[in-house]
Amino acid sequence: MSVHTVLTNDNEHDAVTKRVHELCTKEFKISHVTVQTECKGYAEHETHL
Repeated sequence: MSVHTVLTNDNEHDAVTKRVHELCTKEFKISHVTVQTECKGYAEHETHL
């Protein structure tokens, strides 16, 4: 699974990545997760669903 996150604070990168992995593996039983992070405003022109 691929996950895209937009961070409001770059200092939270490691904590957010860890939490996403925990949720995907423990709550949803997804064993392989790729997390992409960007700073807020980096790709505001893109559509995120």
